[in-house]
Amino acid sequence: MDSTQTTKKKPFYLVTTDIGMGFSVFLFVIGHTSLWWDNTLDSQWPNLPLPAWLLLIVAFLVPPGFLFWYTFNTANSLLRRKSDTERLGSRHRLLKRTIIFLFIAEFGEVATAIFLGEPVLNYLLTWELFHMFSLSTIFILSIFELAWLTERKGFGNYKQAAMVGLLSTMAIVIGIYLIFHDYTQSRFMTHTVELTFQSIFERILLDYGQAPIVPYLAFSAVGGLLAVYLDLPNEDKSKIPQKAIPVFILGAISFIIGILLLSVETYTSPPVQAPISSNLVFISIGFHLISVTGGVILLDLDTLYGIPKINKKILPLVLISKITLTVYLLHNLAYGIPSESDLVQTLIPTVEISMFVGLLYVLLWVLIAFIWQKSRFKFSVEWIIVNLQRKSWRWWIK
Repeated sequence: MDSTQTTKKKPFYLVTTDIGMGFSVFLFVIGHTSLWWDNTLDSQWPNLPLPAWLLLIVAFLVPPGFLFWYTFNTANSLLRRKSDTERLGSRHRLLKRTIIFLFIAEFGEVATAIFLGEPVLNYLLTWELFHMFSLSTIFILSIFELAWLTERKGFGNYKQAAMVGLLSTMAIVIGIYLIFHDYTQSRFMTHTVELTFQSIFERILLDYGQAPIVPYLAFSAVGGLLAVYLDLPNEDKSKIPQKAIPVFILGAISFIIGILLLSVETYTSPPVQAPISSNLVFISIGFHLISVTGGVILLDLDTLYGIPKINKKILPLVLISKITLTVYLLHNLAYGIPSESDLVQTLIPTVEISMFVGLLYVLLWVLIAFIWQKSRFKFSVEWIIVNLQRKSWRWWIK
């Protein structure tokens, strides 16, 4: 073979993120089923029995994990692009993805409001995960674009510039949250949106729903930081365990801070309805830093630059990860049935049964995924997004 011939890039794939996304579906659906059955669980926080308390903690770790893994993967993808052509291609692809996620979110909001006969305004920003995917995409792309511009202008290495941008963003959003978020006052927020700055600010930036911009953007920043720091597409595999030591230390510190805050607030604060608080921000950051980095070391080091042979024991998690967004979207539709309705209370009379129903629901999706994989998951949300990204959007890109 001619030595001057351009060698094809080896495929880059992390089984850790697939397993994490698949496992998160299990936790999210089971946890959400319990919350759906007893919508007073979160309002009774933190005065709950230990099992329900732990269930809530786990359930609240999952949405940040979606954003963490998503941004981690996106940053790894961007790190592989070297030439201007590759950078332009990634820019177009991610801009398209931003618009697609935003469209899904807005469509879901309007459809939900119409179905329930409620004002559309009151349902804005209630499909939070898709909004946050859209925001995280444009956020990580902007950081890398600025970093590449910094390198082009001769001001430094783009990886260092990206880390500075991500660190600054994380510090700012966490700082804003800790300063402006009054943990004891969050229970007074309402579901009604008024066209005032305060109402919009509270709904978007602080507590309403499961994914307020602050502090959820911090999770995206941390996912991007971890990707840039480990630099898995370019780093020597033998150096990764040593680089991971500071990550484990920072993750443990963040987790401990969150536990301490949670312990203090358990005894000093009244019940809070909001699912995000300062303690869970630190707990989530610490948990995901440790779990993702540990997963990469344990599962991916030997196969980091090639497609691994997936063990049959974890294949269901990998398969269901391919339709994570589909499961999330359809489970939201299923949970549109009011929890206080006779149907729900009859089918799910206790917490134990609600967890069992959630498990059955997940196993159903695993079975569907096994069958669906033969047709490459056609018509899933993920399949639609990928195909839309491949289309030429000349009317706005050109």
